[in-house]
Amino acid sequence: MVKNQLQPEANKKNILLQCDIDKSIPEYIFADKNRIIQIMFNLIGNAIKFTNIGSVKIVARKIDNNIEVSVLDTGIGIADDALENLFNPFHQADGSITRKYGGTGLGLTISQLLIKKMKGTITIKSELAVGSCFTVTFPIHPAEVKIDNPTEKKQIKLIQSLNILLVEDSLTNQLVARLMLERRGHQVTITNHGQEAILKLLQCHKLFDLVLMDISMPVLDGLEATKYIRKLNIDTPIVAINCKCYAE
Repeated sequence: MVKNQLQPEANKKNILLQCDIDKSIPEYIFADKNRIIQIMFNLIGNAIKFTNIGSVKIVARKIDNNIEVSVLDTGIGIADDALENLFNPFHQADGSITRKYGGTGLGLTISQLLIKKMKGTITIKSELAVGSCFTVTFPIHPAEVKIDNPTEKKQIKLIQSLNILLVEDSLTNQLVARLMLERRGHQVTITNHGQEAILKLLQCHKLFDLVLMDISMPVLDGLEATKYIRKLNIDTPIVAINCKCYAE
């Protein structure tokens, strides 16, 4: 699922994106799906971002009552003296990394917090100019799946599908939000900042049932964009969102 969403980014860089899932992993488990998705988006997204040549590989296997997922890349790697601070907020291994690759440096910090909430662990092995391997381990419990009855299925189908305009500048946040919304049957159109959103609404605001508006964005932020949209007498409902949980 996450691999399919990030595959286009790997294709742009001609990077091989592989996935190896052990067949011993149960088809259904008790676990926090949304947290796992966020963690994987951050780790795999970072691996792609910091790999210019070679591959990114995701390996998942079951060890006792735990699942271990490793994300291996052939990217720029991390120096030994930078590893101990890697999970600190806003930390980058090298100041030049921010200028070249962008990002806030919050992604790993948030991933670590989410993993701790799941009573799991994250470790890293890395060699400068060779690559990195992030390994996440978290406990699982097999789940018994009951077959939905026809009445429940009919009720689910009756839930209204919305056309949603998502206004968000972070690629990772866009991918996670799109995935979550589309899984609930909604159609999602993405714009990267307030100015793009205004132009899109001017062209076809009647097509959208809802606008999800990030607050902090380049070019034109969410607050100013909302004020301008209302001055245009466009009455599409606008909901402010804060996507810090999906940091780059």
